[in-house]
Amino acid sequence: MDKSSIKIEILVERYLSACRSAGMSPKTLRGYNEKLQRYCHMVGGCLGDFNLNIVREHLINLQATPKWKDHPFIKKHTEKLSATSIRGHGMVLCGFSTWLYEEGYTDDKMLAKLKLPKPNEISMEPLSDDEISTLLSCFNINKEIGCRNAACTWLFLDTGLRCAEQVALDMDNLFLETRRLKIMGKGRKERI
Repeated sequence: MDKSSIKIEILVERYLSACRSAGMSPKTLRGYNEKLQRYCHMVGGCLGDFNLNIVREHLINLQATPKWKDHPFIKKHTEKLSATSIRGHGMVLCGFSTWLYEEGYTDDKMLAKLKLPKPNEISMEPLSDDEISTLLSCFNINKEIGCRNAACTWLFLDTGLRCAEQVALDMDNLFLETRRLKIMGKGRKERI
């Protein structure tokens, strides 16, 4: 069978299956699926149509795509996809290209020369003492829910936990006597 005639949608499903079997997280898989399905929807075709120039054109088209396109609640928005978002699409397509090569579908890593946009550099300003006081003054610590919310806020401020990490906290991983907390973070990396 001529491999170049295999529909790209079929190869995407095989790639996502390989990613699942490798144990990638559901969140990572959702991101890969969203980006690859967007490619299939906008470009489609067969393996023979998948090449460096087509992917470059796809990334150029993404640069003109509204940020909230087809969002059910945000009707009109003039902001376009960020360079960071487009870079993410390119990185997923590069990973897909590498998988195609490693699985023997292609003779080379077709996207090895793909230059990706530089990510947006966003500097985060820490909250001032006044801003922290204002934030914490919103909680009534004499009430159970207010005390909980204040504790969660302090934990964010003191540790820099990701939201998903804090939501997934388990009391078995809280060690009050030594003031330590064990977290299973991004990439299934445990840290204290």
